[in-house]
Amino acid sequence: MAQHNGSNKWVVRLMAAHALVGSFLVACNGTSPATTQASSAIVTAAGTCEDPIKLDSSATLDNQSTLKATDTMSGDNPTCVGYKTHGADQIYALTLPSSDKTKLRITVTPIVIPTQVGFDPVVYLTEGCSAQPECLAGVDSYGAGSAETVEHVNATGKDQPLFVVVDGYDFQMNGGEYKLDAALTSP
Repeated sequence: MAQHNGSNKWVVRLMAAHALVGSFLVACNGTSPATTQASSAIVTAAGTCEDPIKLDSSATLDNQSTLKATDTMSGDNPTCVGYKTHGADQIYALTLPSSDKTKLRITVTPIVIPTQVGFDPVVYLTEGCSAQPECLAGVDSYGAGSAETVEHVNATGKDQPLFVVVDGYDFQMNGGEYKLDAALTSP
């Protein structure tokens, strides 16, 4: 590749323009930009309390990211993880069917980027969506670059609307990229 005054800014601008055009085309054809990949860049719409990303109770979402999201929720409630999570949040919504024998398992696996510190996800499940939620379950057991898995059984006797929050550990204010797996299993 030829050097251009010692800078590759034009390549970055071209990739950004390609991602922008790709996002526009996806939005125009009626599909969600939440999981759309343009080039090798991840294009992600931020899931918020007001507009969460819809999630099936059995799904795999590749190329997810909190990089364009903001910090709207905190896992410092003892029912979540017990300390502040100042990372950017991505919020998903799903309804867990009523059954005391069906377990929802959410696994968030960071995407490893060799030139960056690995993303350290924090994952929690809530019934409501507020800045300081009461959590049904929460997990941050491992460090940067490691997958986190949270599980929950619906014992309410009725369908249970849930929010899945992918947050970030305090030192990663900008977030990271990951794959989200949701699965229903029998205990």
